Amino acid sequence: MTDPRQRLANNPFYVLGLRPDCSRAEVEREGQKLLGMLELGMPAASHYRSPVGRYPRSPEQVREA
Repeated sequence: MTDPRQRLANNPFYVLGLRPDCSRAEVEREGQKLLGMLELGMPAASHYRSPVGRYPRSPEQVREA
């Protein structure tokens, strides 16, 4: 069983930095943008915030989200 804090931290909306009421197009657009930023090594894309702290963001997480 996964730790509840870890599940909350890995919520796709936090990983992508989006609100739950966003459209599917917004999810796709933000995911593509973050993947590009991560590929370029841009610091702004390297971490994300959740209610339980700050976490590193990986391309794998973005694709899964």
